[in-house]
Amino acid sequence: MENTINRISDIVKIGWIILVSVFAPIGASIYTMSVFFVINFFVGFQTDRIVNNAGFNLDKIKNGSMLFMLYFAILFIINVSMDLYGEDRLALTIPKFFTWIACYWYLVNIFRNAKLVFPESEGLIFMYNVLTIQVLDMIFARFGIKLKGNTDEESEEEDHK
Repeated sequence: MENTINRISDIVKIGWIILVSVFAPIGASIYTMSVFFVINFFVGFQTDRIVNNAGFNLDKIKNGSMLFMLYFAILFIINVSMDLYGEDRLALTIPKFFTWIACYWYLVNIFRNAKLVFPESEGLIFMYNVLTIQVLDMIFARFGIKLKGNTDEESEEEDHK
């Protein structure tokens, strides 16, 4: 049953990303990814400062920036290669698809870090659960169905790693 729930959540995530990739313009997805990168940086910095009592870390900035540049390099390579093969629609759709995937993971990370900074905020916890499709676990828990391997203690341990 747990494997089925994981498959369903993966299908839901991929479905949303495909829909957004097809209908949103590429500029909007790149702009959104850039904004999420900046927000992720500041929320991550605050989380390190407040939760881990860590100071400014240049290595984290360097690694995050290199990852962001890698995303753009991959998008450029995909766009150029599809364009060279004459696949104009794919040259726009595939980079948008990957851009929205990156946006999704930035957003999940933003909410995960914000949840650590504000552990009492039920809204942040709920949004994080919605984004990670843990809402299905919450619905099953309401009916007394506990999926093995998805206890609250395990998810909290995973968050602190």
